[in-house]
Amino acid sequence: MKGNNFMDELVEEHELDNAVINILGLGLLPTYQFLFEQKPSLEDFEKWVLEKEEASFQMK
Repeated sequence: MKGNNFMDELVEEHELDNAVINILGLGLLPTYQFLFEQKPSLEDFEKWVLEKEEASFQMK
């Protein structure tokens, strides 16, 4: 049943990704759009997250 473990891991990874995105207040759609449309490097993604976080903080 190796296939089930792989699928379980994918589901868990997806849930973890979504949880982190939500905790950071980024929103799922904008984050996935940025990742899939821009295909950023890790460094560029980190910069994007920090920019979003800074903008969110300034709005409060």
